[in-house]
Amino acid sequence: MELYCYVDGSFNLGNTKKSYGSFVILDDRGKVIGSQIFILPCESINEAEYESLIYLLNYIINTENWKSNKYVIMSDSQLLVNQISGDCKIKAKNLKRYHSVILSLFEKMGNVILTWTPRRNIVRVLGH
Repeated sequence: MELYCYVDGSFNLGNTKKSYGSFVILDDRGKVIGSQIFILPCESINEAEYESLIYLLNYIINTENWKSNKYVIMSDSQLLVNQISGDCKIKAKNLKRYHSVILSLFEKMGNVILTWTPRRNIVRVLGH
């Protein structure tokens, strides 16, 4: 089954100095089969985007029967998508460790595609 995952990280909402992330997983008929919202220990929006993707990947791996699915993961962070795909170099040292964790999780999962989607699609699905 092909599953569609929308993921987003946010930083310093309303000057609260807190970050959060969220994701939704939809089946091929658009039914929600998984979702989470979580507080993140991040110091930048880019860290929040990376952390949110890691949360999603770990959620999937800890779900029963995850290996039988294909995952299409969508993010509105062009930086994240381009760095993970190798189209853009990672200059920030703090993001390099996130990058290696994500690549390791992708390798474990096998059948996963990370792609960019416009912000309006994230808002439509996640509600923020």
